[in-house]
Amino acid sequence: MVASLLFAVFSQFPSVDCSFVSGTVYPGPVGPFQFVSCPSPSVAGPGTCPAGQFVTATGAGVTCDTPPAAPLTATPSTPSRSFNSNFTPSATKAVFVSYSVTIACTASLSGGQSATVELRSDTNATPTTVRAAVANANSVSLAIALTAVNTQTSVLSYVVPAGHSVRLAAPSAGGTVCTTSIAAQTEVALD
Repeated sequence: MVASLLFAVFSQFPSVDCSFVSGTVYPGPVGPFQFVSCPSPSVAGPGTCPAGQFVTATGAGVTCDTPPAAPLTATPSTPSRSFNSNFTPSATKAVFVSYSVTIACTASLSGGQSATVELRSDTNATPTTVRAAVANANSVSLAIALTAVNTQTSVLSYVVPAGHSVRLAAPSAGGTVCTTSIAAQTEVALD
């Protein structure tokens, strides 16, 4: 009765601190939890693991393991980045970057427009490796109106390693080039 009650309670957890029970409960190599008797050669003392460690199962049996690292923490910010300038989001932490980019292209009887915005990142001071890109174009072959505008907003995102540079490369607007703007931007430092 007690064994089945303990099995029901502990079968919901992937590992338990073995100092909580007189016998050790651990997840079996396959399937549900199993009971094993303490002491075990890989467990330090009858029914206990060293402080801060938990019993887990491996193919070779029960072992005392350190719990996984603390959960990832994130620190968001909303910087003011601009096109065609180089910057380093963090010298010491990986940073998830996300930029909403708007490209507005106009087509008229005289011709169309196109543009591509690239998120570049690498160890160079002026990065050249394209990590994400968005493009837009507009053209007409038989125009009923004098102009047609095609506006598109897309997100460029990437996890930038610590110390890497970033550049949002965009062409200069005018002539056959669309206008571009950064609609929103977020950078999240990962701790």
